[in-house]
Amino acid sequence: MLDADAAGSIGMDGYDDDDPIADPTENHYPDSNNSSVTAIAVFKGYIYIGTENTYGAQIWRSQDGLTWERVLDFGDGAEFGGINDPNNVRITSLQTNSNYLYAGTRNITSGAEVWRTPDGVIWEQFGSNGFGSASYTDVSSMTSFLGLSSN
Repeated sequence: MLDADAAGSIGMDGYDDDDPIADPTENHYPDSNNSSVTAIAVFKGYIYIGTENTYGAQIWRSQDGLTWERVLDFGDGAEFGGINDPNNVRITSLQTNSNYLYAGTRNITSGAEVWRTPDGVIWEQFGSNGFGSASYTDVSSMTSFLGLSSN
């Protein structure tokens, strides 16, 4: 369960000047544009959460549930690994499979996307935009099947 302090750490209750992790030189800086936590998963010793953000969805992780690190940002924040595709406004699902963590997005412009990471930090696009049709806008759920994945 995420408490209000965790939500505040990623910016959902606004920026608080006395927040000890609000260091703009690190990827712990909260983003008050995050409106909700939309997906959650556990992967390689971390808990991951996906957010909804009109300027580009984000993924954050924590080992203790209190200190959070931004690991993926679809906005233009290059210092946070910004993908610069703000049309991905929501992380709609997170799922582990084999040695990867997968993230599905909502993108009503070019279609839903699937991204994956082997380490939680370096992400690559895995599913094409809308799987060939921009009308497929959401990856609303994923599941692991026999631990298989394709490369």
